[in-house]
Amino acid sequence: MGLLSGSKVPDGLDLQVFVKKRIAIEGSRLRSRGTDYQMKLRDKLVQMALPKFVNGTFQIPVEKVFNWKDIQEAHALMEGNMTKGKIICMVE
Repeated sequence: MGLLSGSKVPDGLDLQVFVKKRIAIEGSRLRSRGTDYQMKLRDKLVQMALPKFVNGTFQIPVEKVFNWKDIQEAHALMEGNMTKGKIICMVE
């Protein structure tokens, strides 16, 4: 997201809130795309991504795993804004 023209969108939503919290918004509207495009996209997903899910090379980086009783420590880590992976809290 770029904010060169300001952080507020026409309906009044301030994107700066998302940027400060490092929140990512992703979306796709394939309905407006033609069937050929959708089929090519599906084929690329099957060819490029699916094998990585199957063989385990596509992984999500995990920063640290906490017990739910250590939620304050997990929150402090998140507030430090220095993580590169997911913070996981395990509930037993």
